[in-house]
Amino acid sequence: MKNIHLFALLLLAVSVATFSTQALASTSPLQAPARAEATNSHMKILTLAEAQAITFTWTDAQGVQHTSSIADPATDPHHIVALLREIFINKKVPGIKKVGYSSANVEVPDDGVVCYTITDAALDSKSWPGHSGNDRFQSNNAIRTIYDIPTPLEAKDAEGNVIGHYGDYTPDDEGYTTLLVKMKRNLTYASASAATYDALVNGLSSDIEEVALLTQGEYYGKGDGIAKTGALYKTSGTVSSFYFISKGRARRNTRILSNAPFYGLYEEYSPENFITKQAADNVWVTLKNGEDYNVNHDCGTVIGLKHQFNMAATYEEHSVNNMFFFIPDRRLENWSTRDRDGSFTYYNPSYAPAVAMLSIPLKASGTQNASEKDKWDITLTWSSNLNAATGNVIP
Repeated sequence: MKNIHLFALLLLAVSVATFSTQALASTSPLQAPARAEATNSHMKILTLAEAQAITFTWTDAQGVQHTSSIADPATDPHHIVALLREIFINKKVPGIKKVGYSSANVEVPDDGVVCYTITDAALDSKSWPGHSGNDRFQSNNAIRTIYDIPTPLEAKDAEGNVIGHYGDYTPDDEGYTTLLVKMKRNLTYASASAATYDALVNGLSSDIEEVALLTQGEYYGKGDGIAKTGALYKTSGTVSSFYFISKGRARRNTRILSNAPFYGLYEEYSPENFITKQAADNVWVTLKNGEDYNVNHDCGTVIGLKHQFNMAATYEEHSVNNMFFFIPDRRLENWSTRDRDGSFTYYNPSYAPAVAMLSIPLKASGTQNASEKDKWDITLTWSSNLNAATGNVIP
């Protein structure tokens, strides 16, 4: 698979004359300082401390109540549902507000609908001032009941009459909140057909091993060396089959796709080539060979369509402690196939999200010393694949 080129090559070089060494200092790309010149540096990613400060309660199958932060990995299916609910409804948790770019002006995002509105049954198919009928999830009523999302606000018609109630959960900050979904070994895919809360938690118990917020992330805004803005995350743990989700899903001129188990509350990054039907079942070999693995589309339901990342064709767990995931802002920029199966579906290949394993290959070259023929001048060169895999120069 061809490497994508999202961040331009970072070289860490050191010359060693007659086999002596020289100190080399480097900065982790995930600890880089914020760029003052960034034009869209307002895109926020929660720090670990900020995520730990956001807490919620949930109740397990035995009726025991727990208090967790959104930074705590969720393995209990009740915890998973509560975590996803809290991240969606809590306005302190960042989410996307605009994605996709028109072909006329690629610098300006389209006014696409990123839905954060949940209504009661009375408003499910209605419009009211400031809200069109498309500003809704296809499974609006199921989301409200299964995820227990409040609808405290009154909706009024042009005459001022109350016609229903809704909740507006548009986040305070635009940005990225991304989670890693680790799938179980012998999953049943039952969660993809859940229509009630009990069915959802039962399905999740057989399908998902863990959902964990990614807290090692950095947003790179436009500036010197950053041509393709976006969010860069480092992952951890071991996985066999997995995928990523982010808060907020963009759809345009249509109600938001909302299939179980996440019902459209999250963008679901799928590597499967939906057009050629090429499954992602060679991820480990690809990453181990130093190549990156592109994400193909925002999937309606990764679990339901079996569109996840698979390390191999059979169950193989591998460490992802050195894996990173890059999400370009312009992933849904207009291109010929973006809307083939619905608005804002297929990622632009030039800006496709990707995963890769962090590597710093060492290359050595030597030349005979001109004055002392029994000595050689050795040059050692380290190069990080972060930049080749992102197309930018990471500071």
